[in-house]
Amino acid sequence: MNEPDWVFENEECGQIGWDKLSYFFGKCASVIHENSDFLVTVGMGIIKYNSDKYEGNMVSDEYLKELTGLDNSCLDFYSTHYYNW
Repeated sequence: MNEPDWVFENEECGQIGWDKLSYFFGKCASVIHENSDFLVTVGMGIIKYNSDKYEGNMVSDEYLKELTGLDNSCLDFYSTHYYNW
């Protein structure tokens, strides 16, 4: 998914909680890792959701594994976007 931050933050996008979004990412990552050699990432649009320093890393290995209970629920790389606004 590209920029799930907006789905979390904006009512018109559903305002889905991070626990549900991250659970989905973790389950998808697990299935992809089990069935292919493709790399897995989530394009984060707001850096505070991809950093332990601010709101918490909503796609960290630890968080995804905690939510799913699966050891292969992890991203292979981060794809954080930067906007100068």
